[in-house]
Amino acid sequence: MSLFDTVTSKWRPPTLRQGTNYPFWSPDGAWVYFTNVGDSGLSRVRVSDGRVEELGAIPVTPGYDECSGRGFVPGGTMLLKCDDSRKDIFALDYEEQK
Repeated sequence: MSLFDTVTSKWRPPTLRQGTNYPFWSPDGAWVYFTNVGDSGLSRVRVSDGRVEELGAIPVTPGYDECSGRGFVPGGTMLLKCDDSRKDIFALDYEEQK
């Protein structure tokens, strides 16, 4: 993960930590949230100075293998993506209403 500094026209890592997954911006653009590689720990790094905050593990609902943050919806609620270990197959028929 790297950030492009528009003032210096150079790429820079927002943190010295390696192994970040699924980065996404905070609604105000001041932070980049990410999941640590190899665990379900959610962290965030402040873009201005590289300060990392460990936010803890994302709670996983029974039946799911892993959850990771993906972004924020209007109102500030975090959007999660969770993998379902039960491997059920569902079909959805969608018909656009006019």
